[in-house]
Amino acid sequence: MTDSDYDYRELPLATVTFPREWEDVTQLGADFAAAPSSGWSVFRPSFVVTSVEAAVGIDEASAVTMTAEQQRIPGTNVVACDVWPHQDVPGRRIELFYPAEDYTVLVSRWIWSTGTHLVHATASRLPHQAESLDPVFSYLASSLRITT
Repeated sequence: MTDSDYDYRELPLATVTFPREWEDVTQLGADFAAAPSSGWSVFRPSFVVTSVEAAVGIDEASAVTMTAEQQRIPGTNVVACDVWPHQDVPGRRIELFYPAEDYTVLVSRWIWSTGTHLVHATASRLPHQAESLDPVFSYLASSLRITT
């Protein structure tokens, strides 16, 4: 994909980049949610951005997020929490997976702390979708511009 294949959306605390052929999807509490418009069957992958007012640092935010994910869905496994250095504010990437019906859902979750707010981006997909979508999701998270 080239830059002309992407569109941009201004959100209250960020500017998000997303593929033009993706469509907006409704997700309760989301500032933005998009998904591929075709090519999915059992599980529709998505990229979701949310924000909340919270005057906490990135270390506390990532620890709370990992604990909350494990409590929210039984069987959730957190496999990584890395520094995400692609924005002007502190960030982390958390990798996890959880069982759902007859398949496993892979989740990449990015968190940024502005000092007064937290911005989250969440990418969900199945293992067989990861090869084609992981580079796209990584690009979307890297190109997200946080407004401070």
